[in-house]
Amino acid sequence: MHKEIIGDATLYLGDCLEILPSLPGGVADLILTDPPYGVEFVGRAGVHGMLVNDHKGFDVTPYIAEALRCLRRHRHVYVFGPLDISKLKLCSPAELIWDKEMFGLGNLAIPWGCQHEKITFAIYETGKAAREGGSGILAARLRRGSVLRCLRPNSQRASVHPTEKPVDILAQMIESSSMLGETVLDPFMGSGSTVVAALAERRKAIGVEIDPKYFDIACRRIEQAQKQLKLAL
Repeated sequence: MHKEIIGDATLYLGDCLEILPSLPGGVADLILTDPPYGVEFVGRAGVHGMLVNDHKGFDVTPYIAEALRCLRRHRHVYVFGPLDISKLKLCSPAELIWDKEMFGLGNLAIPWGCQHEKITFAIYETGKAAREGGSGILAARLRRGSVLRCLRPNSQRASVHPTEKPVDILAQMIESSSMLGETVLDPFMGSGSTVVAALAERRKAIGVEIDPKYFDIACRRIEQAQKQLKLAL
C-alpha cells in the first residue's frame, strides 16, 4: 500500500478491499464512485487498455459494503452503473440519469445510440427496521431533478481515463449531499475526477486506486487542482 497526502486529499494506491479496513469507521460523509461495470470495456486503440477488475462477472457489492463501513450513518451514496442494494445497508434508493447530451456508437445494429448513464443514489442506514421502512434522516442540501445534464468527455477529451466522468456532474452531487469541509470517499478513484471535484467544492477527499498508472495521473491532476485553488483564494 502506498499513501500520498496532497493538501486536503488523501490518496491510496492498492486494492480498496485491503485499504478500506484500515480506515476509521465513519471517516467519510459521502461516497461517490464509478466502479468497473464488469463489461470488459476497452477505450480507444493505443490509448487505453482494459480496466483492472472490469472482467465479466465482477461483483461490486463487497467493495461498496466495505466502503459503507467508512461512511457516517444516514449519509448519501452515489454509484455510477448497476448496483443491487438489496445486499447492502442502504435504503431510500433513487435512480438518477446522466444525460450526456450526445450519444456514443454502441450497438450499430439498432437505430438508437445510448445517450445516458444510470447513477444509483441511496442512504446508508445500519438498522434493518429503518432500512425496511425506507427511512433516511439526512435530506439533500439542494433538491434537484433526477436527470443531470452534462456533456460527456468525447473520445478526444477523455484523454486520461476511458470512462472519465466530467467534474461538473460530480460537483453537483457533492454539493447536494455534503457540506463545506466534509469528506468525500471514492474507493474506485481512477484518474481522480471525484477528488478534483471535491476539492473544488471545498471538501476533503479520500481516494483509492488499484492501477499505478491511473494513480499517478490522479496525483498529478490533484496537485494541479490544489495549485489552482490556492491561486483563487
